[in-house]
Amino acid sequence: MQVLAAGRRLPSVFHPGRYESETPSRPGYKAGGPAAPADRRLPWLHARPAPRPGLRAAPVVSGGGAGGGRRARGGQGRRGRAGPGRGRGAGAGAGGGRGPGPGALTARSPQGGLPGTMEWVWALVLLAALGSARAESDCRVSNFQVKKNFDKARFAGTWYAMAKKDPEGLFLQDNIVAEFSVDENGRMSATAKGRVRLLNNWDVCADMVGTFTDTEDPAKFKMKYWGVASFLQKGNDDHWIIDTDYDTYAVQYSCRLLNLDGTCADSYSFVFSRDPNGLPLEAQKIVRQRQEELCLARQYRLIVHNGYCDGRSEPNTL
Repeated sequence: MQVLAAGRRLPSVFHPGRYESETPSRPGYKAGGPAAPADRRLPWLHARPAPRPGLRAAPVVSGGGAGGGRRARGGQGRRGRAGPGRGRGAGAGAGGGRGPGPGALTARSPQGGLPGTMEWVWALVLLAALGSARAESDCRVSNFQVKKNFDKARFAGTWYAMAKKDPEGLFLQDNIVAEFSVDENGRMSATAKGRVRLLNNWDVCADMVGTFTDTEDPAKFKMKYWGVASFLQKGNDDHWIIDTDYDTYAVQYSCRLLNLDGTCADSYSFVFSRDPNGLPLEAQKIVRQRQEELCLARQYRLIVHNGYCDGRSEPNTL
């Protein structure tokens, strides 16, 4: 370590109150000027920080000896020779004492002190894993809430699809209008019409039909569906009414395949409106909340209604 001659001042960069930085100055600072306010000083390598709880400074040998000793750079003195003189260091004594220099702080974390870097890393990893596990448990289909005391008769009528989370397979793509009805025996059925694109360049308007079987929960049904045209999907899926006010909006959900952990591997969902022009703002807020509860936020696409299928009916040629 370089030793400075007695009586020379340390460069200003070594003084906690003044510093010179090669990096661009922040607003309010002037390089080489007066000391910045204490609450705005940049942390500097040679400025001694206040010891944190649980940390202690490692002892540093200061200069000393018969001839008065020598002062070491940055407060890190050397062991002096024993003699009557007095060492010139922060902790020097007649025999060359030990003590921390004004800028030499070597922090060690004792047992029971603050955790080290790796402990913090592992703690963060553990928290992330716990958060992920909780998120997955909240996305189990069995946890999803549906409309309480659902009333089929009030739900019947015309609904316009405003947004859709698509499943796997070929279904109606846009201009989707569904008509729900309830017969004299209380059984619900539905028909739907919409545009389908085939072979990337052939647009047709097609119809689908569905019948519903009641379950113990009035908002949960088993739906058997098929396309009037043979190229459309058919199947027998769960059909849940997640929420509706009967007059403005409705959110429907179906899970076609469950993962082993209870989350859904293949699902679809519709957002319906009584008005083909869209939903009012308050209804949109409710719908977004329901989408998040279904773990389907930002997975919907908007459904266009441009009148393409109005009055059109394609013959079943396939």
